[in-house]
Amino acid sequence: MALRLVRISRPLRAICQVSLRAMSSGGTGGEWGSGVGKGGGSGGSIRSAGGTFGKIEATREEQYFRELQQEQLKELGTQMSEEVEILQKQITEEESAQQLDALKEHHHEEIASLEKQIKDEQEELNRHKKKLQDLQNLIPKE
Repeated sequence: MALRLVRISRPLRAICQVSLRAMSSGGTGGEWGSGVGKGGGSGGSIRSAGGTFGKIEATREEQYFRELQQEQLKELGTQMSEEVEILQKQITEEESAQQLDALKEHHHEEIASLEKQIKDEQEELNRHKKKLQDLQNLIPKE
């Protein structure tokens, strides 16, 4: 189970990093792609130069990260669906096992009850045999 949680947490971590990157980059005061120290950062020579090409590059970068985030969310949704399926299957198997255990217990109780009934009937049969033997002993023999 721990392995599954680690598997799921990696995409979450990546999504959080992308989201934090997007939030932190915009809060410096300038427009993205407007040059070094103006909100565009130093993301390469085109972005460093600023201007329209810098803004286009910043837009493409953000589009890339949005698409990456969408892919990660889609993958996470798929993994969660698979996890739910696995857990539902485990629940069904567990319920089946519990039903089998209950059925076994019921049959063991039924067998014990029938064995006691057989024992009681055998004892009664032995009493009747003894009475019959006593009655036969009372009849005079010729």
